[in-house]
Amino acid sequence: YVTVFDEWTEVTVPVAELGYSNLYNASIQFQFATWNNGEVEYVLLDQVYMTLKADEELVVPTQIPNYEKYRGEKKLDVLAFWMPPIEDIHYQWMQEAGITALVIDNQYGAVEGAPLVKALSLCDKYGIDAYIMISREQANALYPSNYPYVTDHPSLKGFYVDEPLNEEQMNDIAAMVKAAEPMGLTVIVNKMPWTDADSNRWFDTAFADCGDNLIVCATNYPLLTDGIRSDWLEINGLTAESAATVSAPHWQFVATTGYGDRRQITESDIRWQYYAALAYGAKGIGDFSYCTPSYGGEWNDPQHAPIWWTDIDDTSTYYRADTYYYLQAVNQEISKFDHVLLSFDWQGVMKSAGSEASTTA
Repeated sequence: YVTVFDEWTEVTVPVAELGYSNLYNASIQFQFATWNNGEVEYVLLDQVYMTLKADEELVVPTQIPNYEKYRGEKKLDVLAFWMPPIEDIHYQWMQEAGITALVIDNQYGAVEGAPLVKALSLCDKYGIDAYIMISREQANALYPSNYPYVTDHPSLKGFYVDEPLNEEQMNDIAAMVKAAEPMGLTVIVNKMPWTDADSNRWFDTAFADCGDNLIVCATNYPLLTDGIRSDWLEINGLTAESAATVSAPHWQFVATTGYGDRRQITESDIRWQYYAALAYGAKGIGDFSYCTPSYGGEWNDPQHAPIWWTDIDDTSTYYRADTYYYLQAVNQEISKFDHVLLSFDWQGVMKSAGSEASTTA
């Protein structure tokens, strides 16, 4: 016999004998809808539990959703940041790694003129969307008009602005978002990992009336040399909330290399960060850093970014490090189901015991 519980009813019904065995005291979860004229009707609604009596046998009728109907409709965007050299082989490697978008930053003179055109052409060849990086100090309503010679390039999808610091910068960037909309260009705005109320309120107010060409993301790297960033999940939640408040898609950066106080990354680390971002409704993932960049500072302390120098004294030659193959494996894994997951609207998260205090997400 099977005892079936739902919110209103407890009933006991006979179990069909169809050859199952070794289900002693089993507990099985399934979907239950109604109790109708002495028969159980099974549909995909509220989750309930069934408990078997010892040595009894069970069959549960099921209805599997037609997940195939979602195939090809939606895909997770995967954004690479720091860009590799503007050479064909590097763009081929990005495609093979599952990269679908690239921030064209100020290395190799790539944000203007012939280098920009070459980078966009390689993006077009390998099916990669391109976003030109603009500093938070430069962003304003007139800035998109600086690129008339590439505005119609098929691979140029828009601009990327990194970490606005104050209310004035946010308002200027919001004006740029509005100016880019009639040009058919999107602006990715990468938030600082804030937890203070003022900064998040400024952001939500500045971008409240932007159009459909805004993407909200944040840099939030949890994996430190001495542990895990304590406010990591809180920031994920606040970023998701900001995106929902301004009716924009939410992307999330993850750490794909170590530098400074951040430890070197394993395949499990990349997978863990991807799945956490997806749990918070991310429609895109930013991989940072995809390539060890060509200029100095803390970035020249390479810890095996996916694309890394062969020789620290010769930055002209790059190769694919172990982290490249970690990243490739995770992107291939996610691509098997992202079309299903992204077809649903994100509602919130439920944290497991041991996680930090819950946010309103």
